[in-house]
Amino acid sequence: MTHPLLALQAADTMAGQLRHRREHLAERDALAAAHAVLAEADAKIAAVEQRIAELTAEIEADEARGHALGAQRTRLEAQLKTVMAIRAAEALQHELETIAAERDALDDAELAALDEQAQLDDELAALTGARPALHAACVDAQAALDA
Repeated sequence: MTHPLLALQAADTMAGQLRHRREHLAERDALAAAHAVLAEADAKIAAVEQRIAELTAEIEADEARGHALGAQRTRLEAQLKTVMAIRAAEALQHELETIAAERDALDDAELAALDEQAQLDDELAALTGARPALHAACVDAQAALDA
């Protein structure tokens, strides 16, 4: 016959082993990995959305600056028609050329921003499309752990 303390110690040891096994299940690691992948995807989505918002603001600012340059060009062209002095006409012509160069640079920057925005929109669509599968993997991992 075994001593009651030995039986209690054996039961306590068994309980500790079961607790340790439950805490270190492969399913728990799989769940943690699935949550990490989902969190990484959410972080990427947030970063892409933020960059898209920055590009949208940049494009709007470029468009506003472009309208201002167009108005300035119109004003200078009207002023050029009324100028009689050659030096004043040359100065106005130089200002018009400067505005044209600035407008070209602005258009190039706007096109680059639009191109980057289109690429980011595609990336966002891919990330957003993959998110339900990642969430389902988390749910499946949780169900496996619960089982």
